[in-house]
Amino acid sequence: MQLNYFQQGLRSTFFVPTYEDLLSQLENAIHDLHQVAPTPESVDKLHNIGDEALKDFVLAFREVLRVHNRIRVYDDFEWANLEDFTDGDMQRYRSKYSVAYEDLKRNTPEKGEKVSFFERY
Repeated sequence: MQLNYFQQGLRSTFFVPTYEDLLSQLENAIHDLHQVAPTPESVDKLHNIGDEALKDFVLAFREVLRVHNRIRVYDDFEWANLEDFTDGDMQRYRSKYSVAYEDLKRNTPEKGEKVSFFERY
């Protein structure tokens, strides 16, 4: 979808994804999240598996957050439009994400120039 923006004689054009495109992206991100952690409670088991499993969860949920932040401003967005994900699921995963992120951050040794997956997003 193309939007035109006018301000003091200047005209800018930018493109925004359609609601349907973002809904599809969100559904795909949720599917990927469920592959790593089928339920919020299953994230607890990832702590016992190791940092790579936690990293996979953090990155998968971060993608859900990224797309959700874009789609939530659309008037059409309702949690009921998603088959296997509710607002409550989002809040429970967000809580697990915060703990996992802090654990990974604490367990990641700093080596010279700081480059980590935390800085990619």
